[in-house]
Amino acid sequence: MAAIVHPLLTLLASLTRQELAQQVTYLKAENAILRSKLPDRITLNNQERRRLVRHGKKLGPRIKELISIVSYSTFRRWIRNMEDGPAKRPKSKGEGKSGRPRTDESIADTIAPIKRQR
Repeated sequence: MAAIVHPLLTLLASLTRQELAQQVTYLKAENAILRSKLPDRITLNNQERRRLVRHGKKLGPRIKELISIVSYSTFRRWIRNMEDGPAKRPKSKGEGKSGRPRTDESIADTIAPIKRQR
C-alpha cells in the first residue's frame, strides 16, 4: 500500500510546487510592471514595514530573490530594529538636542561689541 501511496503523494507535491513557482513568477512580473508605473521612491509606514518583515522572515535568505521594494540590507536592518525593540536602540550623542551647539557666553560677549561697531 505504501509503495503506491508514496509515489502518488510525491507526484502531487511536485505538481503543487510547480504551480506555486508559476504563481510566484507571475506575481514577480506583475509587481515589476506595477513598480515601473510608480515614482522612484516608495515610502512605507511602520505598520507596512512590520507586515513585510513578518512575511519575509519566514522565507529566510530566499527573500533576496523576491525583495524589490527595498534593498536586502534595508530589510535586514528592519528586522534587527524590530527584534531589538525601542529600548535597545542606540541613544543619540549629546543631550538629545539637535542643531548647532550654543555659542559660549564669553565668546558672545566678546563678539557683540565688535559687531555693533560695524
